[in-house]
Amino acid sequence: MSTLPWKMSEAWWNLDVRSPTEVSISIKPTQPERRDHYPSSKDLAGVSKVEVRWFELREGMPPTLALRTDWVLTHLEIELNDYSSHDKHPPLSAVLGAIMFCKDTLRVCIVDAAIASIDPATLARPAVAFPALESLTLHDEGACLALLISAPNLQYLFIEGNPTCDGGAGIRYISEEQALFRLKTLLDRSGDCPRLRSLVLFNSDLDKGDLVALLRRLPSLTELDLIEIWDAEATPAIFDALTRKPEDPASLMFLPALTSLTICDGADGGSTRHSVWSWYKLVVRSRLIPMTIDGTQLACLQECHTVSEHSLGPGVRGGEGDITLEHLDEIMSEDGSDVDSWDMSSVESNDEAEA
Repeated sequence: MSTLPWKMSEAWWNLDVRSPTEVSISIKPTQPERRDHYPSSKDLAGVSKVEVRWFELREGMPPTLALRTDWVLTHLEIELNDYSSHDKHPPLSAVLGAIMFCKDTLRVCIVDAAIASIDPATLARPAVAFPALESLTLHDEGACLALLISAPNLQYLFIEGNPTCDGGAGIRYISEEQALFRLKTLLDRSGDCPRLRSLVLFNSDLDKGDLVALLRRLPSLTELDLIEIWDAEATPAIFDALTRKPEDPASLMFLPALTSLTICDGADGGSTRHSVWSWYKLVVRSRLIPMTIDGTQLACLQECHTVSEHSLGPGVRGGEGDITLEHLDEIMSEDGSDVDSWDMSSVESNDEAEA
């Protein structure tokens, strides 16, 4: 067996051994610095965590990623997207074999790809089961992976559309428009992911699907983050569904375990605009009131946020302009919002009032 994990000329790649169980592979179209010694097969035998960065595919490079077959991987992170020109980025299809090889042991998977290039025959195949997968993070066209697998024991799911809008705020990308469809497909194939606790939708077009219907399938969800949702026509219906109404028992059963909520509509660098504050505050206040249904105590919100740093910045909580539970009453007293009405249709945004 080769002592190298990447089956190609060493002129294309660099291997960084971070620990006996973790390695990072960088694949570049330039000659790396020569080394006097490469790790032996014995040195690399215990690797369980691999990070791959491959941003450019050039003529002469092998078209697919191949990792060592004796590795039992539990963590795999693949970055194929450096957010520059997409013309030379390797497609998701180039790494599918490496991902699928880890299907029985993989617990954490992160994939960022600008291009999918998955043929119809592959999409038509039965889903590949990942029984151990607990955390799945999919960026841009990496989210196509959700169309190919099942993950019945998933606990954390992050789906991001293309974060760049060079053509203006009105421009939508395939990864944004397909986000809810990809989520639905994954749920359909995974028995509704009964252990899912945390869902983050970032740069997702909420008008291309029925998010409310999908969330009804996730009663175990404790954390929901909707980031950069823009001006979706579906927004009022989503806020209405999130609002608990004592006179409507069905509303009490919508996400009954939710304890953390982040809603950010994309304005001001990732914060929530004043025009949706009224909706947001109605939702939060309704979920702070202790309630029971059929003898079961419903969860109350323990934290809420309106800035994207909560979801996207590791370990970050809050931020400038963040409407947390601690600041909710202060903000409400400033704008005089009435929170006694549960009728979402009566809530008028500032944008509408100024029109």
